[in-house]
Amino acid sequence: MVMRFATREQMDAWMAAIKEVPEMRELAALIDMTTMSMRFFTHTSTAVPIDEKKTRGFVGEARFHLNPGVSEADFAAMEEPIRTILATQPGFLKRTLGKGTDGRMVVTIVWETKLQGAVWTDASKRFEVLQKQHAMIDFSSMDVYAYEQIL
Repeated sequence: MVMRFATREQMDAWMAAIKEVPEMRELAALIDMTTMSMRFFTHTSTAVPIDEKKTRGFVGEARFHLNPGVSEADFAAMEEPIRTILATQPGFLKRTLGKGTDGRMVVTIVWETKLQGAVWTDASKRFEVLQKQHAMIDFSSMDVYAYEQIL
């Protein structure tokens, strides 16, 4: 796995964030800061290396209804500042917003790795624009999917 950071500050912020995610502390211990090499294993009862030749990215997808009184336009208006923040996050590839045939909104985020997606999930809570957008969501209607791209 290759981690790319534009600045040392981004790397330090990523390292601080990952140590705050309880499930990721074990992974954080595997990072050798002197060479910034990393061994990454899937979360199973035994450590199984991910075959990086097959992995092309990690996708997180959420499907949900908006709260009553929230328009799709109001929700979509938050996307530009959110994407600006995401563009500064290590491993971020893209975010899409759409509407499913069932009427639910669909947000998809693609990361280079599962770990980077997990770090963002925790770190995103500190951004006001995301808190505002999350307040628009009917969480009782939400389904979340996660998968690794292989092609």
